[in-house]
Amino acid sequence: MNLLENTILPILLSGIIAVIISGWQQRRFNILMVKRDVLRRFVGNRYALTESLKGQTGEPFIALNEIFVVYAKDQQVIAALKKMHEELRVSDRLSDNIVTLTKAMAKAAKVPINDLNDEFITRPFTPPSKGC
Repeated sequence: MNLLENTILPILLSGIIAVIISGWQQRRFNILMVKRDVLRRFVGNRYALTESLKGQTGEPFIALNEIFVVYAKDQQVIAALKKMHEELRVSDRLSDNIVTLTKAMAKAAKVPINDLNDEFITRPFTPPSKGC
């Protein structure tokens, strides 16, 4: 009986530890996936940010409004977002801050974009204009 008691306790403890570690890893993974989703929607719809902002709606603005919640613990992202917000209040134009914000979000979401230059970020793919 003593042998049984000596083996049950370590097995039980190792099971509890495994559950805690698994839960912690799953939480980190879910947070990372939410960050990547916001980044994907922001970058995927950035063409709407390249022209005049007046009258524009949609995904990039929804993603911009979600950033401060999703990336709340990342000070680089929050600083870039605050700067962009301030610039929008002053001029209705986006500056190079879109590059800073995109790079900070990608870094926080562990998305490697180091091989992309700033022009690639600021000049997104856009549909061809229809003939005049």
